Amino acid sequence: MSSSTTSFPIENRLLAALPRDEYERLLPKLELTRCPKNRILYEVGDETRYAYFPNSGVTSLLAITEDGRTIEIGAVGNEGFIGVPIVHEVGIAHYRVIVQMPVEAVRIEPHLLLAEVHRGGKLRELLSRYAHVLEIQMVQSLICHLFHAVSPRLCRYLLVTADCLHSDDFQLTVGDVFLRCWETISTKSLSSPAHCDRKF
Repeated sequence: MSSSTTSFPIENRLLAALPRDEYERLLPKLELTRCPKNRILYEVGDETRYAYFPNSGVTSLLAITEDGRTIEIGAVGNEGFIGVPIVHEVGIAHYRVIVQMPVEAVRIEPHLLLAEVHRGGKLRELLSRYAHVLEIQMVQSLICHLFHAVSPRLCRYLLVTADCLHSDDFQLTVGDVFLRCWETISTKSLSSPAHCDRKF
């Protein structure tokens, strides 16, 4: 589902940080879209047909093994954007992007986004910085999956989700956790209490 952005506020924090002239130049090129849980925005090998700037919700970036298992390597809320390959002018997704919590976002076609990026203004700086932050998040996620026990891995997952949503109140299923943290986690592990705080 998609519609014009003119009658809807844009709450993405990257877009909100743009100078007024850049924001107004970009606004007519944006299209509002709503994505339900479990919708796949990019599959591995897909052409990246849009960049997405979430206003709300959470998307997961999933690495996929040869036998089809998945592990989360990143998460994006309204602090960021989906479409780093576009900014790098690659245009092909190398990980799956799936909606974890229902997302409202504005999307833009790659050539329109790149035209603005190539102007060399604030948008280019913000997207480059965010791409760097996302790379750091991916490295941290992989280290956590490789070396942390189940409880701290689950805690990190919950805290990242809370940060993306700006809320500690959200609902998850066992399937959600398996999707994002499959390695070594069992149903028995998930039924055990885990103490999480914001010191990870």
